[in-house]
Amino acid sequence: MTEAGHETLERDGVRLAFRDEGRGAPPLVFLHGWGGSREHFAHAIDRFAPHHRVLAPDLRGFGNSDRPSAGYAVEGLADELAWLCAHCGVEDALLVGHSLGGAVALAAGARHPELARGLLLFEPAIFFPAAALARIDVLVADLATARCHEAACAYVTRFNFLREDDPIVRESVLAELRECAPHVLHAAFAAMRAFDAETSAGKLRVPVRMVDGARPFVERERFLRCCPHLSVSSLPRVGHYQPLLDPEGSAERIEEFLVEVGD
Repeated sequence: MTEAGHETLERDGVRLAFRDEGRGAPPLVFLHGWGGSREHFAHAIDRFAPHHRVLAPDLRGFGNSDRPSAGYAVEGLADELAWLCAHCGVEDALLVGHSLGGAVALAAGARHPELARGLLLFEPAIFFPAAALARIDVLVADLATARCHEAACAYVTRFNFLREDDPIVRESVLAELRECAPHVLHAAFAAMRAFDAETSAGKLRVPVRMVDGARPFVERERFLRCCPHLSVSSLPRVGHYQPLLDPEGSAERIEEFLVEVGD
């Protein structure tokens, strides 16, 4: 089914929205972060669609996809992505994920090795430092209360943005969060907290690159122990929302990785 601005497919009664554009190999699959939508990668989609097949879903619960009461485990989102890619005829793709989307890309690469030619992860929501776990647990608890949106916006403002980041981007991200269903915000963040990234990372046999921001929050050494072939790049002048705050720099990191995985 095609609607204005996106296509949709239904899986087990859940409607999934996505953009599917362009032609050319390898295909690129863009996976947005918590509280966002595929439009976080709008610049990259427009940049690469003239030369590559591009698939950019709204993950379950976000954007124009349905918001069911359950099904937000990272592994389940990865399986849903694999289902969507199979229906669209996409395989051997470069999976490009940000934040939650990075965790989903990691799980998809491990669980569905035919899907991924390589993984490019912009500050993926994995391997949280031990020092951050207490405040993450407080947030997960707060997201289950009536102050869900207040807690989400306060956390993102404090920990995901730099003081010098573009205020227009910050306000747009906060506005998106306020539009998200509280049960989705809670379930998806709790799923990130519970995700077993070590097991997934240990199964990866394709090139993997992580792009850090100005304040990296992934425990790189843990990631490297599980995935010794991990390489790391950075966008050192911006906070967590790299595809929005530095869309051109993000696109350049994708270009560089495409060369490595065999553009």
